[in-house]
Amino acid sequence: MIYDPGLGKTILFSGNTDAGTIADTWEWDGQGWTELFLPVSPPARNCTLAYDTVRQKVLLHGGTDRNDTWLFDGNTWGEIAISGLPDNRYRHALTYDRSSEMTVLYGGFRSSIFFRDTWHLTEIGWSLQASTATPSASNSFQLAHDPSAQETIGFSGYAEGFVHMPDVHHYEGEPPDWVSLPVSTPLPRQLHGWTYAQPLGGFVLFGGSVCCFLDSAYLDNDMWVYNGSSWTRLLTSTNPEPRNDFSMSFDKTNGNLVLYGGMVSASMFDASDDTWLYDGSTWTHYQDGSPPGQRFGHGMAYDESRGVTVLFGGAPDNQEGVTWEFDGTAWNARPTPFQPETGRRWTPLTYDSIRKVVLMFGGEKGYSYNDTWAYGADPDLDGIVGLLDNCVDTVNPEQVDEDGDAAGDVCDCAVTDPGAFSLPVEVNGLQVNGAQVSWEDQAGIIGLDARYDLVSGGISDLLSTGDFSLSSCLGPDWATPSFTDNRVPALGDGFYYLVRSKNVCGVGTYGDHGGLDAGSPCP
Repeated sequence: MIYDPGLGKTILFSGNTDAGTIADTWEWDGQGWTELFLPVSPPARNCTLAYDTVRQKVLLHGGTDRNDTWLFDGNTWGEIAISGLPDNRYRHALTYDRSSEMTVLYGGFRSSIFFRDTWHLTEIGWSLQASTATPSASNSFQLAHDPSAQETIGFSGYAEGFVHMPDVHHYEGEPPDWVSLPVSTPLPRQLHGWTYAQPLGGFVLFGGSVCCFLDSAYLDNDMWVYNGSSWTRLLTSTNPEPRNDFSMSFDKTNGNLVLYGGMVSASMFDASDDTWLYDGSTWTHYQDGSPPGQRFGHGMAYDESRGVTVLFGGAPDNQEGVTWEFDGTAWNARPTPFQPETGRRWTPLTYDSIRKVVLMFGGEKGYSYNDTWAYGADPDLDGIVGLLDNCVDTVNPEQVDEDGDAAGDVCDCAVTDPGAFSLPVEVNGLQVNGAQVSWEDQAGIIGLDARYDLVSGGISDLLSTGDFSLSSCLGPDWATPSFTDNRVPALGDGFYYLVRSKNVCGVGTYGDHGGLDAGSPCP
């Protein structure tokens, strides 16, 4: 059910009744319900609705093990084709590969299906990857990324037959593919914690359902570090209670592992609401007066741009659909205008450091999903978060970009010129190394057609005149952020350099030297 502001009515579709699941559409006008008898309708299902602010229509996607997308305009339903999406699933692995600027998804589960496919999510969408070998475990397999080694590594989970697998797999190379490493590992497991923490020595493993089949596994609270080639057991005097189906991430600002919730027994009613912090030597049970509540199967990731740990979803099914943030001292609820389905579980979160958003895919709540969500800052309140917004500080819900330069028309200084999108600003990072002069590339700041004016003069002239009047232009309209100056200064003298950027929208500044801006030797 969803409110359609264009129609001024609340729309309801499908659901379970005493007669089973039916495919009827109803509207509420504030006075009463009216059933709509429509020429076209989606098949019956358990589902939720959303409102598409761009198309200004009610949107239905998926539902009970479905992967279709429909729009309702007030008169009829119409199906729209969306290709290239991973199938509905949950308990899949998800991590962001910052070296390749993409999100990697592997495996997952739905009904009796064990997925062993690999997908990449980039700025143009999802794409299925060809693999010569894949991890044998696909349900509850865990992934994390090491940016220093530029590789993604996964561990354990269980395969068809519900057998726990002791696999360590690296996802590496160009194009990337899976490589199994025959190293001695901790006991196989599922629903464990797995995250990368460079200050702690590498990939950190904690707890889970350990060894060897589902009906013989036990909860553990052991802790290990994998450095890319070997394992080390970490022994501490105090550990969190043995558990599975919790979430764990690394808080880079405070240098702590953050662990929250999970199942501490086989009973669903023994879901935990505790927070634990690990600083590299000691676990601390963090007491918070208002934690997110008892839950398992939730997703959690550290948002580097805002310095908070983000938590969403989980079970039992009474979770309120609120996003939670932990700033290192307290949990805070963050209600949002839009959010994924309330009570969704078994969907990991990952942080996209390029677009500065937390990403989520899929999950389960009686039926599985294959939708993709992003959570992040929205300073202009237009519903587009992080750097997914092509005008971060200007309201632009339609995201129109006529020239395709990644800047929306409402904040683009040259709407029809793909080489420029912002007025030039002061250039930073000017440095000299021998004959090589370089500075910060402005292409990503003002547009691909950024040009530079480089001026220079003798230090002795600067000292004698007190200004830059004797400077000369070395590089008018220079196209690259570097210049080779083969001149040799007089004995006991040297050269100074100043640079400004320019594009079709205007000319920048040499910095604090306003007089030179007005009288630059560069045309």
